[in-house]
Amino acid sequence: MPASPVPSGHRKTRDPSRRGKVEKAKLDDLSKQQISAANGDAFGVFLVGVPIGRVAGGDKEGEIAASKGKVSAMQSAGMSKGCKLPG
Repeated sequence: MPASPVPSGHRKTRDPSRRGKVEKAKLDDLSKQQISAANGDAFGVFLVGVPIGRVAGGDKEGEIAASKGKVSAMQSAGMSKGCKLPG
């Protein structure tokens, strides 16, 4: 069997439930990273007066917003089609 030009982790799935789960997992991971960056910012401000996470690129606000939008759109589309998608 010939090798796929796209690594298996990057293939798009046609299963809406699977896509929803993948995007929700991504959102959860980004949220954890954002919390960690916020904690680092608080510590950095306390020590040196500079939010280190923002300076170092640890801020994930934009990515979280985009991921939340995708999850919401998938849930709305699923509901309009009568599908039951995960939380």
